[in-house]
Amino acid sequence: MKKEHELGYFGNIWVRQNVLENEGDESEGHIHLFDHVSLLARGSVKVTIDGYPPRQFVAPTFIVIKKEHRHKFTAITDDVLWYCVFAIRDEAGELSDIYPETSSPFFIAEVGDNYWDNRKKLEDLSIDIDHKPFPSWSFDNTLLKWKAPTAYPQDGKLYIWNEESCKWIRNLQV
Repeated sequence: MKKEHELGYFGNIWVRQNVLENEGDESEGHIHLFDHVSLLARGSVKVTIDGYPPRQFVAPTFIVIKKEHRHKFTAITDDVLWYCVFAIRDEAGELSDIYPETSSPFFIAEVGDNYWDNRKKLEDLSIDIDHKPFPSWSFDNTLLKWKAPTAYPQDGKLYIWNEESCKWIRNLQV
């Protein structure tokens, strides 16, 4: 099973490309803290949302996923392509415009080789409740998200979690 993800954004809109190469391939089930739309661009999928019967969709179409509902995609055909599209949000799930101008696609030549890896770290509002991000983190059943022992700094700068020190460290690589 080959799964590919391409991440990107513009302004405060986040786009995540998803590919399922073969019929029967699945995306990992996860939960978002916000409603979002998926644009099925190619192929057919079965979408399973906890508490509801599975539904099939054929491209091209939009698929609306309500917040706090665990969901997964299963390819019904080979070569499935869809895009998750949502507004950028802060750690609390509120709308945000946290990207510095230097992270704009227009500045792509000036960012390091780890650009997309760093962007993916900011996507962790899509939560896989079965996989704890760090040993020190705990799952908040009220907010439906993994939480660090200390809150993410709210100064508009980018940070990464350092498990060894159990602290947020300023990310100077982006």
